[in-house]
Amino acid sequence: MEEGRSSRRSLRILGVLLLLAGFVLLALPLSWYVHPLPSPYEHKDDRGSPIASPPADVVPLRSQDDLVAAILRDHPRTPREIARRAHDLVAARFDTCYDSRFTFQQNWMIALVGLVWPKLAFHNGTNLVRYSSCGLCSQTNGTMVLALARLGVKARLVNMPGHTPAEVEWDGRWHLVDPHYGFFPDESEDDIDVLTVARNPELVTRLYGDLLTPTVLELTRQSYAAYGLDPKPPMPTGSSNEPVLLVLKNVAMILQWVLPIGMLVLGGAILLRGARSGRSVFRFLLGALLALGAAELVVRQFHWAPTAWDPDFGPIQEPGERTIVSDEQRAVSRWTTGGIRRAAPPDPGRPAILALGDSFTEALMVNDEDVFTQRLEEALTADGLPYQVLNAGKSSASVADYVHLAPVYEKRFDPRWTVVQLRESDLGADAWSDRRAHFRRAPDGLLEVVGAPREQNPLWTALHPLRTRSTLVQYGPVRALEFAAAFRREPPLFRAASAPVEELDEETAPQKRTYPILDELDLLNEAYGGRLTLLYVAPFDPAHLEAPATGAEAYVMRHCRERGWSCVNTRETWPEFAARHEAPFGFPATGYNRGHLNAGGHHAAAALLAAEIERLSSEGRL
Repeated sequence: MEEGRSSRRSLRILGVLLLLAGFVLLALPLSWYVHPLPSPYEHKDDRGSPIASPPADVVPLRSQDDLVAAILRDHPRTPREIARRAHDLVAARFDTCYDSRFTFQQNWMIALVGLVWPKLAFHNGTNLVRYSSCGLCSQTNGTMVLALARLGVKARLVNMPGHTPAEVEWDGRWHLVDPHYGFFPDESEDDIDVLTVARNPELVTRLYGDLLTPTVLELTRQSYAAYGLDPKPPMPTGSSNEPVLLVLKNVAMILQWVLPIGMLVLGGAILLRGARSGRSVFRFLLGALLALGAAELVVRQFHWAPTAWDPDFGPIQEPGERTIVSDEQRAVSRWTTGGIRRAAPPDPGRPAILALGDSFTEALMVNDEDVFTQRLEEALTADGLPYQVLNAGKSSASVADYVHLAPVYEKRFDPRWTVVQLRESDLGADAWSDRRAHFRRAPDGLLEVVGAPREQNPLWTALHPLRTRSTLVQYGPVRALEFAAAFRREPPLFRAASAPVEELDEETAPQKRTYPILDELDLLNEAYGGRLTLLYVAPFDPAHLEAPATGAEAYVMRHCRERGWSCVNTRETWPEFAARHEAPFGFPATGYNRGHLNAGGHHAAAALLAAEIERLSSEGRL
């Protein structure tokens, strides 16, 4: 009897300890989102002297996405210009310090491991920009290397004894670039790479002489000299960390949330159920965790859509990742910087055609090789036109978004021409909803656009690491809401207890709102300087293939003709689909003529656009 009470008391103590430990370990990372604290060496350099904070304009750069967006903001065109801009931002964003490691608040697991193996606790090029304002040469230069790799510019680190500079490729050769010490080659130094300096260490004085103190200058010269005696191959292009360390840190990023939550659940279960059922509770929780893990692996094969935050566009598809969705059919898409759907970053040396649109352009339900932007670029290339087509489609976007973001698109991508995909809803309710960028009437009666706030929601920020790394957490609530909406739309026949639907006569029925479509189109054309093509995606009805005499489609096409604008209408190809007894919309999971454009619909849109772009090019308008 006494032994049983003692056992239950021990389990209760264990439950309390687990709860306390879980709360503390969960509070550590959560507190960083509320009040971020700097890394421990952030305000001292390698000699222990205080250093100034970064300039105010680079302080907000808290992620690789922010850094890439800032690089593109000034419109660099050549790889050298992009590298120069990246060097300047990284050099301004970070100061030199002894090292910059994870604190317990940033990641308690990595910080604990760092007490035994300090190298494992160092920030890499991905997370240094988020957590710190100073770092080692490998950290700051690695941050630049990662950013350039995402922009399609080849860059790499060179590990030397005592120093790790970077090399960037342009004009067919590698060049020494070292933002950690503030060095970027001028035209007279354009033929210098790391190995050139290593074989002639006295060059260090000429290259770094005005940037470093005599002591650091001599140490740097010794590093290059030692590397010249035994040069090792540079790190792989675009890599800023050892692969094994990167994997371990990614695992630790997940476990810092999973372990405390597991402790809270297990501790609470022990206290609630008592000592006798403690083992059963543990088995149940272990089985539940294994089941969730297995479900995560399975579901991830059908849905994987990691997101990132862009300061201009809000949430976008994670650059460098592939997205998998299976709502209408299983499809894979790849994304790069700025929410552009593309396997590789935009080439700053090629003229660009920007494609804007809603989910019909984003087209997550269609594979990369079938989406109309990819098909359009292939058709233009085959005809000898050098244009790259940048797919910036985003679900739920409208004409108001395109007007509001026109200056941003101009700065980031410098498009030669723009294609805007439209449907009726893009000019109607979607463009007037105050939950996003929207139109409104100014006091003088003119139409104006109001931008949506781009500040990141604190809760979204706190949950983002978990939402990005777990399909169940990301996609589960979405599916639950979809099922709830489907239930609300369920016909009364299957809900016998539902109240009868009240029929409204014409006098009491609400009137359908009308929108100033023509004013919206004029504002859109003005925002892009008239250098745009409108792609209207018309509904498909095999029994009525002719264009309607009224409605949004009729107004858009009539306005195009009257203004002499470049416009194409997918309705031109609908007779071909009807003749084949096919539909441009619909997938196996949605049925005939339901949902988004399928591969056939995208191919038809691409063919229309290719003919129009070729016509514009032959007339010298591009």
